[in-house]
Amino acid sequence: MDNSITHYNIPKHVKRISIDFDGVLMSLFMGRSWVQPFTSKSSKNGDRKRVKYIRIFFDIVSTLISFVTRFPIPGANEFLEKSPKRTKFILLTSRNSYLKTLTILWLRIFGVFKYFENFRFNDLKIPQAEFKVEQIKINDIDMHIDDNLPTIQKLSENYPDKVFIYFNHHKGKSYKGFNVIEMHDWKDLSFEN
Repeated sequence: MDNSITHYNIPKHVKRISIDFDGVLMSLFMGRSWVQPFTSKSSKNGDRKRVKYIRIFFDIVSTLISFVTRFPIPGANEFLEKSPKRTKFILLTSRNSYLKTLTILWLRIFGVFKYFENFRFNDLKIPQAEFKVEQIKINDIDMHIDDNLPTIQKLSENYPDKVFIYFNHHKGKSYKGFNVIEMHDWKDLSFEN
């Protein structure tokens, strides 16, 4: 598969597409790429709990700020609107379930909610790549779109029969997986008629 192309037509056999949220549908927070959650190296249980609650607090505050500072990535709504009726979309995000209500509210406000048949949040609290590897199998996904390179690499290695779109709109490090298509903009994707 040539992943150096500038446009990709999604084949007709692709029926179920999962899409990441932060950095794919919703613009990046203050232009920053997503980072893995911080963890406490302390062995004291109280310290870990404090770190957990601090993380939850910052997640909720940043999500609330999202309503005034983060908008849909240009072209995302148009891509979803032009999709054939045969295509089903699943939101597959590493966000924890305590952000589900706020995330769905954002999707409704920006008119994106109606395109998704299902929503998967990381209730298992496992690393995002592992969570998505599991969800691709459970939900019988044909294609996944994500902007996190380690996640794309892990998915590509685990599912050589599927196609993965690396949404590298911030033009970071490229990846040349045999089943990975790199795109820089939503207009780089369309559907076969």
